[in-house]
Amino acid sequence: MHKSFKMRKFNFIIIFLLGLFSLHCKSAKDVRNSDELSSAIKGKWKIDHEVCCGRNSKTTYGGNKSIHFNTKKSIYTIYNGSKVEQQGNYTLESKELGTMIKLKDGYPAIIRITEGKLFIDWSYMDLRREVYARP
Repeated sequence: MHKSFKMRKFNFIIIFLLGLFSLHCKSAKDVRNSDELSSAIKGKWKIDHEVCCGRNSKTTYGGNKSIHFNTKKSIYTIYNGSKVEQQGNYTLESKELGTMIKLKDGYPAIIRITEGKLFIDWSYMDLRREVYARP
């Protein structure tokens, strides 16, 4: 009977640890609508990779580019290393294609968070996709 108790305790610990592991490995919630994105994009995102452009697309991994969103003031800043490349106001708007972000006076882009990464899809004809992750 003593071995049976030890075996049940061991099984409980294994099942408990597997449960914790599965919670830890579970992918982050996908965020696509503008109300959720308005708070989910807050803070710093570092470039993970970029796919550019169209039929002859090329993927570039890494780099020094990062984007910071101040959601209280609706301000963004794009950095290349520590140098500010661009900054200004941004707006989020729900459209048929999904949530669109417009940086300063630029063209709008589709924005979403999938599996914990921030995707910004620029243009419609020759798609340029920037993928960011939390540092």
